[in-house]
Amino acid sequence: SFILCPTPTICLQSSPMLRRGLHGRAILGQGRHPLSGMSPQARSIFDMILGRSRSKQIPLDEPLPLKFSLDKSKPVEAPITSPAEVSTLPNGVRVISTSSVLPGASIGVFTAGGSRYSPKPGMPHILANLALQTSSTRTEIAASRAIEELGGQFSAEANRDHIVYRADVLPNDADAVMQIMGDVISNGLFDAGEVSNRVEAYRHLVEDVVSQNSTLQIEDSLNNAAFGGRGLGLPLHASSGADVNLLNSPVELQAYHNSVFQPERIVVVGAGVNHQDFLKSAERNFGKLKAKGPAASDGGSPYVGAQYRCNKPSPDGFAHVSLGFACGGWHTDDVYAACALAMLMGGGGSFSAGGPGKGMYSRLYLRVLIGNSFVHQAQCSIALHDETSLISFHGIAAPEDAGSLTNILVREARAMPLNITDQEVNRAKNQLKSSLYMNLESRQILFDDLGQQMLNYGKRIEPDALAAKIDSICAKDISRVAKMVMLKQNPTLAVRGDVAFQVPDHSEIVAALK
Repeated sequence: SFILCPTPTICLQSSPMLRRGLHGRAILGQGRHPLSGMSPQARSIFDMILGRSRSKQIPLDEPLPLKFSLDKSKPVEAPITSPAEVSTLPNGVRVISTSSVLPGASIGVFTAGGSRYSPKPGMPHILANLALQTSSTRTEIAASRAIEELGGQFSAEANRDHIVYRADVLPNDADAVMQIMGDVISNGLFDAGEVSNRVEAYRHLVEDVVSQNSTLQIEDSLNNAAFGGRGLGLPLHASSGADVNLLNSPVELQAYHNSVFQPERIVVVGAGVNHQDFLKSAERNFGKLKAKGPAASDGGSPYVGAQYRCNKPSPDGFAHVSLGFACGGWHTDDVYAACALAMLMGGGGSFSAGGPGKGMYSRLYLRVLIGNSFVHQAQCSIALHDETSLISFHGIAAPEDAGSLTNILVREARAMPLNITDQEVNRAKNQLKSSLYMNLESRQILFDDLGQQMLNYGKRIEPDALAAKIDSICAKDISRVAKMVMLKQNPTLAVRGDVAFQVPDHSEIVAALK
């Protein structure tokens, strides 16, 4: 350790070797190099320990001797992906891809087959778990090893709207992975042993993860009340081990698979590939796919606007209150203003990992979290779907404060259309655009964006076009959308935790929002 002495000499409490080596060389202010703080003859402590001569001093006021030259007259542009190219196979399968200068590729399949189409809760997740199941041409182990030998990573997931299979590989290996995906989708055997193993794995997920996730539970409850338990209101996951047991039926799983993996519902997606090569691969591996039964239907998801209450202590011990409002879906012009409204309301938590700063200037942060110490979290978000979207306020507090928390959320909902300033609008628009561009720097998120837009629009709206739509939003647009979601239909209330009789009734909240 070093101790600064009253004299300019640095004294050392270390080994005698270092003291001898540094003797006479650590006098401050004698012959320093102007940029290094050391005399030209001095060796650093690392030079002395390693027994080497003085390290070469690199001057900081001279350009490095680069072996290439830069044309300073031209602006330097970051690598970008090309515009998306779209094709449709004769059987109805759609193909979308973008090329990239980056070395990796994300390829896979989207299909409209999420929980809103499922006859039983959790069935889409079992299909996702069977994404590499045994087919008539290769075993499950052979499929997994083939992807591993390519150095690739494979994942599959399901949400309310769709099921996704994705592989991250080098572009030259895209066709090999497409062969595996096409084979499993067309020729999967739904072996009873494999199905049983996947159901058992899903049981552990439900019992150990889903049942302990309070946020996931309140989101499911809010959707259930908003859409009357139909379509988008169906559970995302099975709720118990007993429900999971009902999924152990290869015949039912195969029937559901056949109803959602139909050519007109499938989008084959490639991020970071050449479109013509990718299209040829899609033709080889998906061009002969045919419907094997009736298509799945959710029967529609009409917004109801009711309430859901669960007077049972939540896994985290807090009270969770959500207040939801219906707004237009992907195909409405107001979707951009609705997203800006959710961003403007913002929010956050009383504790922020990594330090404060997340959402500090949003309305919910300034008007709820600051000044109400009992509120652990207050957040506004929007869940976008094809026909109807849901703007929701989610608050967390101790059970004894749930009533006060609900009143605050109602107050902020009533104030949504009021006194919207240009500063708030500009901040929300900038946040939306920066989130858009920064997220699309990730190849995996670009992959998701391509697939979702094809399922929703049948095409891709490029980022610059989306940014232009966001730029066109003004305060009047946001205020109009806020009034519409407030007055057009009843709100939805979802409450979980030991608070059932402390939170105002749904009818009281409806009256308070008029």
